[in-house]
Amino acid sequence: MKRILIMRFFICLGLFSLYSGIVMAQKLVFRESQARLIEPKMNVYVKPLTVDLEIQKDPADATKGKKVSDIFTFTAKEVSAMGGDLAKIKAEALHLSVKKYEVDILVAATYYIKTQDKDDGVEVTITGYPATFKNWRTIDDKDYQWISTAYGVGMNETEKVKAITK
Repeated sequence: MKRILIMRFFICLGLFSLYSGIVMAQKLVFRESQARLIEPKMNVYVKPLTVDLEIQKDPADATKGKKVSDIFTFTAKEVSAMGGDLAKIKAEALHLSVKKYEVDILVAATYYIKTQDKDDGVEVTITGYPATFKNWRTIDDKDYQWISTAYGVGMNETEKVKAITK
């Protein structure tokens, strides 16, 4: 009988310690912490660039810019591939003209667009002055002056009117 009582005692003690271990494990699993973190705000600022345009000279008259005109034809399939979007068609014609003259930009480009009767394609005539970018530099105070005059940046309405009427 003593043995049975001692056994029951140890079994109860074992169950109690097992139960308290589970309770303790549950208490260790749950934890709450709080801290404050101040992160420095980091941005990258790029100083704006400005560039000069050099328009190609007219071989016949060096005081004038060389005016070019090109005609590009796009088939119905090509127009469809561009989604029939007129802006995309004009951009493609501009790209082809700039590539043809090996320049960076076509200044004052104008477009004449007409459909073709035979296959519903389009014909784009693009005219402008081929030019290249020269003298890339970071912006300086004199550039800010003409930019603010041209675009009214940082000016109130009265200053904008004065800048335009100079």
